[in-house]
Amino acid sequence: MCSLEEIQSAWQNTNNPLLLRRFIGNEALGWKVALSDRMVSMHTIMLLGLVIFAVFRQRLARLPSWAFVVLRTPIALDGGSHALSDVLGGGVGLGFRDSNAWLAALTNTALPAGFYVGDALGPFNWLMRLLTGSLMGLAAVWVFFPTLDDLTRRGTPGTVQRHTRARAAAPEISQETGL
Repeated sequence: MCSLEEIQSAWQNTNNPLLLRRFIGNEALGWKVALSDRMVSMHTIMLLGLVIFAVFRQRLARLPSWAFVVLRTPIALDGGSHALSDVLGGGVGLGFRDSNAWLAALTNTALPAGFYVGDALGPFNWLMRLLTGSLMGLAAVWVFFPTLDDLTRRGTPGTVQRHTRARAAAPEISQETGL
């Protein structure tokens, strides 16, 4: 990962997120790769959830709608506060979520100073992205996999009706294919 200062010195001295997005990298710093901590954690949990669901599908009940909303609220708050921080702070690296002074005050700076700053592996912002992405992945698995399983096992009422009408309309096809 490159710091904001490294990117600014290699390209443009700006904090404007729209301008910073245009920088694709160079030979000295390396090239930009799209990697989102939230998305990596969300999709990793979804993959693990698929395996767990395959093993325990008969014992798992579908997640209620209210619980789905509760589990995805943290990602909305975390991602939303990062977006607001960049916009209201005047650019990337200048907002309230970059320094997390609010968290340092709340915890009476009980943790190392590096925990409150930046997005690299280990500090608060990274941990929140990991946690909120994981909760969203868990919510998605717990709601959508049982639904998809039900649909593929039983079919929807419209699907059953279409198959019944197709069998009645073409009995010779049904006998040949076994449908």
